[in-house]
Amino acid sequence: MREKILHMFNWSLKDIYNEVENVREQGFTTILTSPLQPLKQELTDWWVLYQPIGFEIGNILGDVGDLERLCKKAHDCRIKVVVDVVMHHVANLKGNDVHPLVDDKICKFYDTSFIDIKNYNDPEQCEKYSLAGLPAINLNDSYIKEQIFKMLNYYKWLGVDGFRYDAFKHLNKSFREELKKYSINSFGEVIDVSKEQIEQYKGICKIATNSQVNREDENCVIWVQSHDDILNGWVKPLPHELFIKEYRFLAENYAADLLYYCRPFETLWKSKEIREINSK
Repeated sequence: MREKILHMFNWSLKDIYNEVENVREQGFTTILTSPLQPLKQELTDWWVLYQPIGFEIGNILGDVGDLERLCKKAHDCRIKVVVDVVMHHVANLKGNDVHPLVDDKICKFYDTSFIDIKNYNDPEQCEKYSLAGLPAINLNDSYIKEQIFKMLNYYKWLGVDGFRYDAFKHLNKSFREELKKYSINSFGEVIDVSKEQIEQYKGICKIATNSQVNREDENCVIWVQSHDDILNGWVKPLPHELFIKEYRFLAENYAADLLYYCRPFETLWKSKEIREINSK
C-alpha cells in the first residue's frame, strides 16, 4: 500500500500528539518527525536539528516520554511514526571543526573528515569528506556503530516504526548494508542525483528523492516540495491552489509514496482537497 507521509517539520512531539486524530482523518498513513537527537544550541533555525552532538534521544522538540506517548496514540489510530535520524556527521562550531559539546567518545573521524566535499557525484567524497563544514564520522568504527544502533534499537523499543536516514548517500556502503534490519517503513534521503546514480542506493530501504525519473518507482518517496527545497532558498512555497494541483498530479500519476512537507501549524494539510486526494 502506498504510504502518505505527513512530515511535521519542526513540530514538537506534544503538538503532533494533539493532531493525531486529524492526521488519520486526512488520510495520511505515516507521521515523520524532525530529528530528536541532542543539539549544540537553542533551536534558532531549522538546520540546528541536523547538527547533533550525540546519539541520545531528546531535545527541544520532545523527550523519550513524549515520543512513547505519541507512538502509542498514533498506533491506536493506525498511524505509523517515522523519526528523522542524523548519522553521517556531528555538529561544528564555525565550519570544518567540532563543536565542544560533542561527546569526545564519538569524535572518531576519517583523515578527510575536515575537507569540504567538492564533487557530490563522487561517493568517496560524499562519504568521508565534510558536508557543508560538518565533519564526517568514521562509520567504520565499532564504537560509533554500537552507539548508532543502540539509538535505533531504543527508538524501536519506544514504538517508532521506521526512520528517515538523513544524507543517506553520504553513509558508506557497508554501513548502509547494516541498516537493512531497520528497512521496514524506513527511507533514505538521496537528492540531486541522476537515474543511473540513484540505482546504487537501492536495496536497503525506500529512497526519498527529488529525481523526476524515479516517480514511477514504488520503492521511492516523492514530494511536491520538501524542507530541503524551501529552507535552502531554492524555491518559494507554492500558493495553495498550485500545491494542491501538483499534489493531486503526483497522487494520480505515480506509484511512489507521497510526502507532504508541513511547517509548524500550517493548515492546508487539513483541507477537504488534501483529504479527498489521500482517500483515492
